[in-house]
Amino acid sequence: MTHDPSTGSIAGQPLSKDDARKMAERIEWASERLRRVKEEVSKDVWDQDYIVSMALTTMVAGGHILSEGLPGLAKTLMIKSIAQATGLDFKRIQFTPDLMPADLTGIEMRDNATNEFKFIQGPLFGQLILADEINRAGPKTQSAMLEAMEEKQITAAGKTHTLRRPFLVMATQNPIDQGGTSPLPEAQSDRFLTKLSVDYPGVDAEKKIMTSATGTSADVEELFSLKEKFEQTGEARYDFTNSIDKDRACKAEKVLTAMDLMIIQAIARKLPLSEKVVNKAVSLVRSARPQGSSDKMVTENVSWGPGPRALIAFGLVAKAKALMDGHSLKNGVLAPDESIILDIAKPVLEHRMGIRGYNEGTSFDQVLKHLTQKLG
Repeated sequence: MTHDPSTGSIAGQPLSKDDARKMAERIEWASERLRRVKEEVSKDVWDQDYIVSMALTTMVAGGHILSEGLPGLAKTLMIKSIAQATGLDFKRIQFTPDLMPADLTGIEMRDNATNEFKFIQGPLFGQLILADEINRAGPKTQSAMLEAMEEKQITAAGKTHTLRRPFLVMATQNPIDQGGTSPLPEAQSDRFLTKLSVDYPGVDAEKKIMTSATGTSADVEELFSLKEKFEQTGEARYDFTNSIDKDRACKAEKVLTAMDLMIIQAIARKLPLSEKVVNKAVSLVRSARPQGSSDKMVTENVSWGPGPRALIAFGLVAKAKALMDGHSLKNGVLAPDESIILDIAKPVLEHRMGIRGYNEGTSFDQVLKHLTQKLG
């Protein structure tokens, strides 16, 4: 491969000795900050290391996340904690059948003082957006959301408004209670860089959740003292609600800024990957397509396979994950071996393949396991 690494291409020429030294310093700087972000998020979200790591990886890659999991698995808490650790503006949108595009983008309202129309920004003008149960909204509202994700801008009342950077959407789908929902079309799902399937935490984490979520940091004796003082003098002031809200708040501390994140995203795109990594990704994607395949598992169970956009996703996510994991440069090329492609195959491919064998008990995981074992 001879693509220019300055273009952010998937594979590039090895860096010169001076460029490699500078890039190694930048990689160390970025990896250390990402490690600190992950540590902060782990204060709020327990036993979901892979999900948190892949969410941060997707953010570094500059993409969006499609998440699927049962209610109560800390999806909202995770994205709020990431926003707090990175200093980004968090917005949550609860999608419902009656939600309209203007509820996302904003509306124009008349200012009575000036008798002029003023644009009131909608929640899409945040930086980290949680689109909760996106499949409950109608296709028109979904399209407005997906347009903002793709173009990083919205159009309202005939005017174009640029969204803030960085801009990341995590859209969730509830795998149960599908009545009255509008599933995302396959072509629209492909616009999400990764899909994360959130599972239950382990037994130790659930014990910790039970004990931590039902306690309080409030000093009961202090509350009694304040109560007595108030009854005697009427001067004591104490907000009981604040003490309860403090226990529920994210514990993550800010260790990154929006500018830091944009620099880290640029560093990730600059990284040249080895030809082995590229070949592994291309081989896996092409083997997952039923057209012209001689693989019985694929032809019988896959109705449509991943397109070229999957390769772009593999390249971006592989670079970002290498940065997350602190890989170094070797001979001017980023050092992870091609096994990194297998590590990220599920979140990159799960929403880019149609599995027709569910009724017969064949799942995406089984198909992917077959493909990765065959690939070696």
